[in-house]
Amino acid sequence: MRYAALVLVLAVLGVIFYVILQPQEIDPRLVEAWRKMTPSQRRSLAASRLPAEGRGLQDGRSTNPAGEDVLQVPKEWFILEWKELTAFPWQPGQPLPDSVRSYHGENVRLQGFMVAPGDAAEVVRFVLVPSPFRWSLGPIPSAREFVTVRMTSGKVLYTENLVNATGRFSVEEERVEGQTVGLYHLTAASVEEPALFPPSPHEEEEHE
Repeated sequence: MRYAALVLVLAVLGVIFYVILQPQEIDPRLVEAWRKMTPSQRRSLAASRLPAEGRGLQDGRSTNPAGEDVLQVPKEWFILEWKELTAFPWQPGQPLPDSVRSYHGENVRLQGFMVAPGDAAEVVRFVLVPSPFRWSLGPIPSAREFVTVRMTSGKVLYTENLVNATGRFSVEEERVEGQTVGLYHLTAASVEEPALFPPSPHEEEEHE
């Protein structure tokens, strides 16, 4: 039992090290410099990596521009993994795999980190990315490596911490002046930091 637990812990640490740090692609000195930045500096650096259209995200835009109903947190959703959105070759203008397009219109939960321009404490629209290190310090991110998120129920507090974004997922290549500025979109009903000790299914039933 102890051996199995140790193997699991090492596996998890290995995934974190590979996905977040990517030492073969990022100079450790850059990572150290990033850690020494203020939150405001890190936010500005991350926002500078957005596509041209993404840099124009405006916090003050209506949360409900089309007059649609406010999206409620879905009772049923599945966890969407970043590897499912990124693990395939793709160039702008090419069709996306059917495996990815099958997520269109589905209710999902995706974990990631927020990127938003400006210094507003609360945002309506932002970009969700899998790793702040890779996004800010690695190669120029592909459109596969971020999801544009829009809240329908109001503003959400900006945080550097990991968040769960839950809502309706859509897949559509968005182009502005010939440049791909987005592939994945999430109309979010909920954006919150994951609980350190999530309740068990039994505990959830007791609160219903």
